[in-house]
Amino acid sequence: MAELKTKRSSRSVPAFLRGVKGVARQQDCRAVLALMKRVTHAKPEMWGSSIVGFGRYRYRYPSGREGEWFLTGALGRQDAPALGPGPGARHDAVPAGPLGGAERAASAPRSGTRRIASRGSGR
Repeated sequence: MAELKTKRSSRSVPAFLRGVKGVARQQDCRAVLALMKRVTHAKPEMWGSSIVGFGRYRYRYPSGREGEWFLTGALGRQDAPALGPGPGARHDAVPAGPLGGAERAASAPRSGTRRIASRGSGR
């Protein structure tokens, strides 16, 4: 079975934010980061090259395949920041209105998985 391409990385979140093009986009990304830290009480970590994840959990598919993913995250897309609600969250429950052009991102892994451990949410 194919392995997930997006994994937790050692890349620095501040370095990622410094690399965001445009002053307004950088400010938007920093505002989203501050909001996510306040709401999740979790330390931000890079996942892949462009996703900032908060908290993490282990999951297991019915087939027995296991993996790790972030509880919730944000990514800086070319046109607007995107928010990824955590597993089991209703995607239509994530308000994007106050964030201007923010979008809702799909989260992985998909249905059929079972959360087996969580860490990093502070709750």
